[in-house]
Amino acid sequence: MADTDTSCFRPRTAAEIRYTRRVVATMSAYVALLFGSILLLRGVAADWPAGAKALLALAPVVPVALLGKALVAYLGECDEMIRHVELEAIALASLIVGLLFLSIGFLIQAGVFTVGGGTVAIWVFPSLCGFYGLTKWQAVRRYR
Repeated sequence: MADTDTSCFRPRTAAEIRYTRRVVATMSAYVALLFGSILLLRGVAADWPAGAKALLALAPVVPVALLGKALVAYLGECDEMIRHVELEAIALASLIVGLLFLSIGFLIQAGVFTVGGGTVAIWVFPSLCGFYGLTKWQAVRRYR
């Protein structure tokens, strides 16, 4: 099954190398913009007009959109087995995160616990990334 091996023990394709570079660049930008916008919004930008604060708060969304673009480009370049593993991991991670945050929403509505505004929503993307990593690891192991 060496033809469909999706493990770390095979040479990386040009598509994987390009995708890895794009992911590292976009996630670095995401982290920098996330922390930078939070620090600015809690500091000097606290007195800025609402429109400027909104743009600053939404700045980390841009690299996430670019990450999505990189993923779509990668899926178009890779073979069917890798595409199958990737899409399975994305689908399962999306399902898990959706169920998790749906459950949290219901518990908040029921008054079981409360959270400050925005603290739940800001964890959706990092949770999706984490569960994607776990579900991809599981899929790679299954198809090895």
